[in-house]
Amino acid sequence: EHAGVRLPTHGRVYQKGHELVLANIAESDAGVYTCHAANLAGQRRQDVNITVATVPSWLKKPQDSQLEEGKPGYLDCQTQATPKPTVVWYRNQMLISEDSRFEVFLAKAQGLEEGVAETLVLVKSLQSKDEQQQLDFRRELEMFGKLNHANVVRLLGLCREAEPHYMVLEYVDLGDLKQFLRISKSKDEKLKSQPLSTKQKVALCTQVALGMEHLSNNRFVHKDLAARNCLVSAQRQVKVSALGLSKDVYNSEYYHFRQAWVPLRWMSPEAILEGDFSTKSDVWAFGVLMWEVFTHGEMPHGGQADDEVLADLQAGKARLPQPEGCPSKLYRLMQRCWALSPKDRPSFSEIASALGDSPVDSKP
Repeated sequence: EHAGVRLPTHGRVYQKGHELVLANIAESDAGVYTCHAANLAGQRRQDVNITVATVPSWLKKPQDSQLEEGKPGYLDCQTQATPKPTVVWYRNQMLISEDSRFEVFLAKAQGLEEGVAETLVLVKSLQSKDEQQQLDFRRELEMFGKLNHANVVRLLGLCREAEPHYMVLEYVDLGDLKQFLRISKSKDEKLKSQPLSTKQKVALCTQVALGMEHLSNNRFVHKDLAARNCLVSAQRQVKVSALGLSKDVYNSEYYHFRQAWVPLRWMSPEAILEGDFSTKSDVWAFGVLMWEVFTHGEMPHGGQADDEVLADLQAGKARLPQPEGCPSKLYRLMQRCWALSPKDRPSFSEIASALGDSPVDSKP
């Protein structure tokens, strides 16, 4: 029954045997439903609450605005839906991110480059007092401070004199690779760029492999390699980063496991099950990143719940299908990255070499 009324055996919402069928669900179908079972010995009732998820609609759309320099400005954006939608702002497709651990924002820095009055930079600050997160932040500082490679973001400065601590990182104008890939297949003509050819996709992957080769040669482990953590320039130069993007934006890409948020769908079995992170677990994640590139930013294992992905990792059978249009040779390289034994996975040097040797056409 629903709202105290027994449901019919036909119509849009009806009972079929022991099942309740809701055909062509509408927002009005939300509410409490009761399963009532009875026989000569007695009866049982069980209430269930059904929430109908709806597409966000605008209550107030943000408008083009002219703001005055030196004064505060505000742009309001109000939406409604069930569940309540999360609103996130971008600047030129670059996330302005904030969560309980980090704050990531764009800023202008003076005196960083000779002959340039101001440089647009990415600033990442540590908000948390958690000891492990402070350790991870210091590890990132050390990593980006020591690395010097065209495919790794540069650490331009840091501030540790007072809390919160800040690191100032190189900013790349098109934002993160995940958004770039999504826009490349967007149906919105205002956003859509030219479709990526196989050759261009290989070039994106090769640059990430070269950046990761530099990390591994310097004995650094990334631990969260994914398209969301790489940046892209207008010239399609890719740089490995560690943005630590807000869980409000990429919340579906993280899984709460053993009191921590982890990128489950990018993790190797030994990393998720044993906490064993290494260059070889980064290689596994790189295989998933390649898959992201060739699917234009689709969610890995998108048809499965997190618990199902975890079960597949435990059973040693978590594998992604060959993307449409992906050459078999490149898919075999992805599969090598997902070898169950870490020692059977290629090095980043081998991956970069294999990508460089791949004969690909230039058609989309």
